[in-house]
Amino acid sequence: HMSFSLSQFEADYLIKLLKRCVDFAMFLPLQGESEEYKVTDVASNSEDFIVLINRRNKFNNKCSFVLRYKKANKILLRLDVGCTSKHTNPDNTIIEGPHIHRYREGFDEKFALAIDFNSESLEDDLRYFLNESNIEEPQKIGTQLKLES
Repeated sequence: HMSFSLSQFEADYLIKLLKRCVDFAMFLPLQGESEEYKVTDVASNSEDFIVLINRRNKFNNKCSFVLRYKKANKILLRLDVGCTSKHTNPDNTIIEGPHIHRYREGFDEKFALAIDFNSESLEDDLRYFLNESNIEEPQKIGTQLKLES
């Protein structure tokens, strides 16, 4: 799996690019699971991204939303919400509460910034993340339903 270097200019450009989800709906995974969605740029359909919604952890309200650029295999943005979201940056500043990681050349996604965002639900978090990522909201946003066996 090749990993390319990505300049700050390229990363910022890719984040700003207007994107859309290939599927008409995005569903939040159940606790303990994760879900991946293909995303492409609206203008040319030539740039490929993956959105990962990750709830594979033991805390019910913890979730990560990740925007990855496939060609360079780099994370451009990651929104972390939930109970244990405390992060130490490479310069030793500590970020508490929900925070967003944004690609920084030479550090990948290791730096995080606190966000001033009051969320009522994971759907709210997803909408915030899509907005930060410049991804058009799909026709439907929902929560996976647990099928009783």
